[in-house]
Amino acid sequence: MASSNASAGAPFHHSSHEEIVPLESVFTGEPSGPSYDHAASASADLEVPTPQSAIRQYHIQRAVLGRLKAWHQWEIDRYNSLTGYILSKVGFPKRPICPSPEEVLSLATYFFPQRRSLRVVVCDFGEGRFDRFEISLENVQRCMTGRSNQRGRLYGGCSSSLESLSRSQHVEHLFSQGRIKEGPYNGFEILNFRSKHYLQDQLDVFNILRKSPRLSNAFDKLSLILDAERPFLGSSVLETPGLFWNDVQSDLPWQLDEGLRSRFSKLEIGKGSLAPEIGQQLLSRHPFYSDAVLVRDYFRCFPRDDGFLLTTSPILGLNYVDTRFDEYIKLELVTQTAHRIYSALEEIRRRWEIQGTTHWPHKSVHWLMISLVIELEVTPHNHRSRKHVPDIQNAYLPVVRDLKRRRASQFRRHESVNLVHEYVSCMDEMSHIHEISMQKIEFLEELREHCNAIHISATEQIDEAVRQIKKDNKNLPRLCNDLKASLGVLFQLRTIEQNELAIIAESNNRAILVFTVVTIIFLPLSFFTSYFGMNLQGIANTDKTQGYFWAVCGSITLIVVSFTVVFGFKEHLYGWIWANRDYARQRDFRS
Repeated sequence: MASSNASAGAPFHHSSHEEIVPLESVFTGEPSGPSYDHAASASADLEVPTPQSAIRQYHIQRAVLGRLKAWHQWEIDRYNSLTGYILSKVGFPKRPICPSPEEVLSLATYFFPQRRSLRVVVCDFGEGRFDRFEISLENVQRCMTGRSNQRGRLYGGCSSSLESLSRSQHVEHLFSQGRIKEGPYNGFEILNFRSKHYLQDQLDVFNILRKSPRLSNAFDKLSLILDAERPFLGSSVLETPGLFWNDVQSDLPWQLDEGLRSRFSKLEIGKGSLAPEIGQQLLSRHPFYSDAVLVRDYFRCFPRDDGFLLTTSPILGLNYVDTRFDEYIKLELVTQTAHRIYSALEEIRRRWEIQGTTHWPHKSVHWLMISLVIELEVTPHNHRSRKHVPDIQNAYLPVVRDLKRRRASQFRRHESVNLVHEYVSCMDEMSHIHEISMQKIEFLEELREHCNAIHISATEQIDEAVRQIKKDNKNLPRLCNDLKASLGVLFQLRTIEQNELAIIAESNNRAILVFTVVTIIFLPLSFFTSYFGMNLQGIANTDKTQGYFWAVCGSITLIVVSFTVVFGFKEHLYGWIWANRDYARQRDFRS
């Protein structure tokens, strides 16, 4: 699932004069269950093999999803097509069997685990030491308030409950002058790679199951019960209606062209704003990224003056690209765990796990947060693979070359329209990526000003991050302009082809006009000649008259014409006759 990933910090005071030693924890978003215990409890530094039980569970859930999609599509075809509705009444095709309520519940909780099932990995950095341990979500309050009796109060769903923990003490913003209006955390947008197939499965489950009011009410009630059992939430949770699918929707990533996200505003995602399926990214045309999709996510920081740093971000997704990229993409399908090879948070943890905070220039929660921000803003990249794999801008090079080659191909019906769509899609993708990179640079520039204001020496790291972002995206504007020029050439070539086809069509029309005139003249003559030349009485063994001829031929003609009219205007007739079927469909689905 596209679950929330969170980091928290706990204070630890040494005998020396260190003021604050941060501690980091991560919401893995991993559902509880025996099939996940081994993968979750193992060290992130080890090459943990994919659990066979997790693979079996994934295939079982995909089989259930396949039956659910078949049943859902049958219901859609039944009400959206007059022919399909008539055939469904006679039992053809056979109605697929809908999964049982238990299977549907298991399917939903597999792809979107309840907040109660999320686990927290706590990383405690100290002078020359490092500790890493796991706690449950219920123990977050105990961990973060071990030295305080304050209790956070609920302001909404799970995310708001985490915000309330940060509200229990003074919160330091990443920027000053009160420019951030979104709440007691700082947020910025990041890019990462997701598994195309797994993300599509999530969208299918979300778009099918959330339309059932009965199922939604069941999940909402379950969410209320689980929220009420959390010790760090106040009684106000019972006053807040359950919003299970809203929580799920907030966890799902956005595609490159979906909506507008700003680092200075909260995410406000309305129902139905997510695309029903993953768009066909032109980046996936490159063999290296064939199973991946580039998405947009939001990273939030909750710094506290008592040494905690709580961050919420997606646990799934690849931040780094290397030669085993396709293996890690497939690993996401079954393990759903953070790995140091592709997780930026795990990379930060591994970097300091030997010596702890010994070499930190500033032993404060601000410096830890700034380090995380700088590392995440540069991703995704292939810097650690020594350029042995293509980065994003280099992956678009063969795609652009293929589009330019196809513009000179022979004209075929619908080919030009599809080619123009691909041109526009490719330009949109590169424009979105470049725009996000420019926002990252602007964000880092403001971060530099803030670091100078609070006397934290991070200018060198920020300058290096800005340089890498510019280097990784410098060719995107050129490729986009190249495609625009190529699209103009394509329009010119197709205009010339259309002119030639118009000349050929004009010659053919002249020839057809001659045959049409001849047909208009001789067709009535042929009809009357044949009609008055009929001699029914001369046919042996019959006493039929011309009235019998008109009764038979006229009936056949009327039937053929009627079926032709119905078939030609079936959409208009369907909208007129079956306008009330939408209401009946909703009623049947609720029942």
